[in-house]
Amino acid sequence: MQAATPEADVLWKQILAKDPERRPVATYDKDYYKRNRGTLLEGSGGYSYLRNQIQKPLTVLMIVVALVLLIACANVANLLLARAASRQREIAIRLAIGAGRWRLISQLVLETLVVSLLGGLLGLHLRGGARVYF
Repeated sequence: MQAATPEADVLWKQILAKDPERRPVATYDKDYYKRNRGTLLEGSGGYSYLRNQIQKPLTVLMIVVALVLLIACANVANLLLARAASRQREIAIRLAIGAGRWRLISQLVLETLVVSLLGGLLGLHLRGGARVYF
């Protein structure tokens, strides 16, 4: 920081000298060069002004997106429950003829995974810009 400050001051004076809209300094303004200089900050903290301006709107946006995803998950769970309720008779018949519970559960989970995978791929395809490589 100590070595970079004089270099930055020189660069700032060069920028001011080449500015086409710059007006000459008034003769009565003795402290002009003390007030008109840049301040060096450590880069590890980032540009805090921009971060402070964007932080609250991004937090609100993330909360809204999380709520929309929660609603979507609830809707999908509701659809799966309705589908299972409509297949209750089929499941009862399969159990009656000797299918094991784990076999039925694995079949239902596999069907759900296939439907969700196809839905995700269709969503990516309809989005347009995404490429899926297998």
